[in-house]
Amino acid sequence: MNKAIIIAAALTIGCSQTQAQGNVKNIGKNNITLNSKLMTPEALWAMGRIAGAQASPDGKNIVYQVGYYSVKENRGHQVLYIMPADGRENKLLTTDAKSETDAVWIEGGKRIAFLREGQIWAMNPDGTGRQESTDLSSLPTAKASSSSSRFPTMSLSRRIPLTCQKPQAW
Repeated sequence: MNKAIIIAAALTIGCSQTQAQGNVKNIGKNNITLNSKLMTPEALWAMGRIAGAQASPDGKNIVYQVGYYSVKENRGHQVLYIMPADGRENKLLTTDAKSETDAVWIEGGKRIAFLREGQIWAMNPDGTGRQESTDLSSLPTAKASSSSSRFPTMSLSRRIPLTCQKPQAW
């Protein structure tokens, strides 16, 4: 009887979370107006935070991530951009409400690898040709432990068929 109640509760929670995720909207750039010269917490939360910039092997383009946050929704969204090294025009590469992070140039600058929902993906520099390169959820050799640490750790072992370039100085 208790197992049936637990399974029913788990299914109810799982279904409601799936439904809620379907209504998730993309958090993007906010247009803010400062009413004074003081920087308020609201103004800071409205600004995007740039991270993980990396120049292409030929030095002509830069791929970078920007984090946008919504205090009202209590969540953030990480997106990827690309721009020429001269900084003139940037292009948003992320196309939906799922966060994409940690972009690196691969295959000599022909493609970009990035993380999306814990998986490694790859795409062309113009954002086309997106494909998942790994499915870490199917790994049979995952081990979790929490021996001497305060936090549990997980170790995975798998060969990933990506060749990443050594970061180059700007």
